Amino acid sequence: ILMFHDVKTYEGGTWSISTENFRNTLVFLTENGYTPISFGQLINYADGLSGIPEKPVCITLDDGYFSNYRNVLPIITELNVPVTVFMTCKTVRQKGIIPSADESELYKMSAAELEIMEASPLVEIQSHTYGLHGVNTTYSEAERDFSLPLETENKDEYKKIFAKDCELAENVLAQAGVKSITGFSYPGGKYHEWSEEVLWERGYRVSITSDANHVNTVTKGNPKSLFLLGRMNVNDETTESQLLGYLERK
Repeated sequence: ILMFHDVKTYEGGTWSISTENFRNTLVFLTENGYTPISFGQLINYADGLSGIPEKPVCITLDDGYFSNYRNVLPIITELNVPVTVFMTCKTVRQKGIIPSADESELYKMSAAELEIMEASPLVEIQSHTYGLHGVNTTYSEAERDFSLPLETENKDEYKKIFAKDCELAENVLAQAGVKSITGFSYPGGKYHEWSEEVLWERGYRVSITSDANHVNTVTKGNPKSLFLLGRMNVNDETTESQLLGYLERK
């Protein structure tokens, strides 16, 4: 699973990649025998309903930047590559705010743009929390480490807070036309067994971290093997040898 964020028309930093390098990465994958698949396909495989290609790879984009709409959608449409966007739902751009041409200003997608993305057969929109991405504490005056429990919270207290955040995110996505909310990406890759319980109880099918050292083993007939999957962050400094090194691990 590969992780991208902002996709600019120029080279950026750790959490961005140029449109040229993004496109080249997708082409490089197919030229080396990898087949991009959706998480829907992966879920069907884990449910024992279908197979998957010999060398599958999932393309993910975190946070829901406007550049995903402006720059990514045309590229994946051209190359016929499925992607999943994990949206930080509290930061959906409000009506009336028009993104400028200055790509250094990190606008997020609007509900209307999310709906257009979701309408593409190549795009799945999923949750990256509502307000647990460090945009602010949202649920407490105490500083929270992304979506992890506070030291002062017991299991029941935390599960209620995390479940409420899931509900808020689900409502935002539903209002943007997302029909199937099955995937969750942990901000900062940080997870807890209690949050995993909540996701399972709410019917989520996939949870994603940012642990590039984790070897993902999805087992046909074992839906729980879709939880806590790891990813590799890809930016302008990522080399082709690094990509292959990650993808070829067993």
